[in-house]
Amino acid sequence: MKPRFLLVVTICLLASAYWGYHNHLKFLNCQQRNQELIQELKLIAEDQSLSSSSPTLSEGNYFPLSLRLSALNTESINLASEGTFLLIFISTSCPACVEVTLEIYSDLSHFKESGLMVVSISRDSPATLTNLISEKNWPLPLAYDSDGQLHRLFHISSLPSVVFIDKGIIKFKADALSLDRRWPELKTLLTESRQSQVIRSDRQLTPSGN
Repeated sequence: MKPRFLLVVTICLLASAYWGYHNHLKFLNCQQRNQELIQELKLIAEDQSLSSSSPTLSEGNYFPLSLRLSALNTESINLASEGTFLLIFISTSCPACVEVTLEIYSDLSHFKESGLMVVSISRDSPATLTNLISEKNWPLPLAYDSDGQLHRLFHISSLPSVVFIDKGIIKFKADALSLDRRWPELKTLLTESRQSQVIRSDRQLTPSGN
C-alpha cells in the first residue's frame, strides 16, 4: 500500500505544480498585455498632432455620433446617440477579461429588455477572436477595434475596462482596478436609465389632451 500511496501523492503534487505554473503563465500574459497598452498610450501622448485631433473622452462627455463597429459574430454595431451601450474592452491574452465579461453579461441580462446592448471590444487579431467565439460560445457581440480608435478615444490603459453610454452621454467609465469597487454605482445608473426609458414609453402611449 505504501508505494501506491506515494505514487498518488506524487501525481497530486505534479498536477498541482502544473496548474500553478499554468495559471502563473496566464497572469503574466495578462500583465504583459496591460503593459503594452500603457506603452502605447505613452506613445500617443507624445504625439501632439494625434492628441489634438483625437481627444480622449471621460465621464460626462458626449460620445461622437455615427460610429459603426465591425463585429465578428453579428451585424455591425452602430453606436447611435439614442442607444444605450455597455462597452467592455478585453483581450484573449487576459483570461480574467474573458471570465469577467461573461459574468457581467450574465448579471446584466435583465437590462437587455430595456434596450441595453452589451458589446465586447478587442484589438486581438480576427483569427484569435474567432477562436474565442467558438471555444466559449461567445454570447454577446464581439467587435474588432482594428486601428485602436476606441481604445485611444477612451484612453484604455488596463483590461478589462467598462464604459457605459446612455443616449449619447458617457455615464460611467472604470478600469480593472476600480470596476469591482464601482460596480454598485454602475447598476444604479443602469436602473435609472431603464426607469427613464419606461417613463418615455409611457408618455408616448398617453394620448395628448385636446
